[in-house]
Amino acid sequence: MSDKLKTIKLDDLKEFCYQVLVKEGMNEDDAKITADVLSETDGYGTHSHGTKNLHNYIRK
Repeated sequence: MSDKLKTIKLDDLKEFCYQVLVKEGMNEDDAKITADVLSETDGYGTHSHGTKNLHNYIRK
């Protein structure tokens, strides 16, 4: 296993979140806003309020 951290482009992360949320039934406008907020929050380094919450959003 490599000790190097993997990175993902912010736009790719946003698109992934958006696609997941839409697939799970969220309307496109809300999915875009949610994906933007979760991804941007990760980009700022505040991971406690970022994409780690995507799973919980899907469950709800």
